Amino acid sequence: MKYLFQLLLLIIVGNATASSSCTNSTKVSFYQEDGSLHVNYHVSAQVKQLELVANNKVSTAIEGVKGTQLTASDNQRVLLTTKDAGRFDIKLKPLGKYINATYTPYIDLGTAHGVHINSVLPFSILKDGQRHKIDHECATLSIQRADQTQKIEMQDGFVLLNFTATSTQGSQPPVTYYINENMPAWIVSEIKGNVTKALRYYAAELGDLAFPVQIMMSFEDSEHPFFDGGVYANKLVIRFGGEAYKQFDQGAQRHLQQFVYHEIFHFWTKPQQSWIREGGADYAAAIAMLDVGLLDKQQFQSKRAEASATCFMKFGHGANFLAQGWRGRYACGLAVLSRFLPSKSDFFKYWKTLDKAGKNDLKVLSNVSQKQYPRLISQLNSQESASAALKTLLGPIQYQQLPSNFNGTSAIFVHLMAQHCQGVVSFHTNHNVVSLYNQEACSWPLEKLVYEVKALNGHPLSSKPVELLTSYISRCQSERKAVLSGETFKVELPCAW
Repeated sequence: MKYLFQLLLLIIVGNATASSSCTNSTKVSFYQEDGSLHVNYHVSAQVKQLELVANNKVSTAIEGVKGTQLTASDNQRVLLTTKDAGRFDIKLKPLGKYINATYTPYIDLGTAHGVHINSVLPFSILKDGQRHKIDHECATLSIQRADQTQKIEMQDGFVLLNFTATSTQGSQPPVTYYINENMPAWIVSEIKGNVTKALRYYAAELGDLAFPVQIMMSFEDSEHPFFDGGVYANKLVIRFGGEAYKQFDQGAQRHLQQFVYHEIFHFWTKPQQSWIREGGADYAAAIAMLDVGLLDKQQFQSKRAEASATCFMKFGHGANFLAQGWRGRYACGLAVLSRFLPSKSDFFKYWKTLDKAGKNDLKVLSNVSQKQYPRLISQLNSQESASAALKTLLGPIQYQQLPSNFNGTSAIFVHLMAQHCQGVVSFHTNHNVVSLYNQEACSWPLEKLVYEVKALNGHPLSSKPVELLTSYISRCQSERKAVLSGETFKVELPCAW
């Protein structure tokens, strides 16, 4: 890759050079070898045990090498033992592509490896049965490339290599952009323009931020296009990769606008339930984009209709509003909040109340009747009854308002399969055919491992999404069944709506 060692570390380390007062100074060196990311620790004290802070997920990626063994671990720490006193070596196996890279401090050396940087920084040494903590300022970081050693220098609380910094003059809040050297110019322009507008818009509704904002953008060579990012403290990290993003694309532009308005809103959020936090950011983004002219009224209503349809059909079965990692938190959060708080003034008034009170009492401003509210909230907070609450709250799907690109086929098969397979969903859509994969959890009259479905209730899957949805829902309501057919089969499956 062109920038093999592009590095973005959001870390809290005191200085690049260990203080002279350190008694347990440690040199930490990162390098690539045999396609893996390696970390070497050289501790001034001649000890044989070094402790890292790592959760269970990250610890599974750590492997001791060159005489270092992983001798013990729990949910918070990993203990390394070495034969060579004072020297420890580990390598990091891939955990997916980035190990949740954008939401936690990380190191990325341009390969498919990512690792939480705070999980490989030394935490303490064990000497004579006692734990001796290693202060952050006592750790010196460097990168080994070829025969050269490059120290990692601190700047404004984090480390950047191959990035340039620019700051806005006189803005409120102050914004500093850290831009990767090979970031496409059109993306830089889009991000800067939308960040400025989003900050100004939300400040007018919710008040100025009390801290400066840092925006970090990186672009990496990648065989497949990817785009991810997130907010960490006062920093917004945005990462792109792949040929598809090098030239302007209208679809990518719209995606980027939605992303920026969603993430910037998180600067005004606090640790609420995840469906309120993420659904609220999606709803705020839609309201703001409507106000600044990035969406028209029809597109805004389409977003709400799409969220309602997606929420009920894809996530209604087994909905869990209390789970922090629930996949339905975005669509269902937007759908439910926009039902409780249908206007811009309602939403921002509620958010101010939430910010001050620190509680999620939607009853204060709810569009739902005071008689219905306690029952609906109780149902939403229970997996057994959340689907019923959603049905009451969201009402009939507004077919005429769904966007033309709404994936109705996917929504139908998620809804249908979840009913029969205890929430397990497994299928693949290819053009106008759905490959339905049978699962052990499924209790239906299907015996083959794979069914190539080409029609639903006699309608080819190439039909318009509205047509397929209308047929599916009406048939489930009136006859409580759906008919799937392919080249060599036709089967009726029970369905409920």
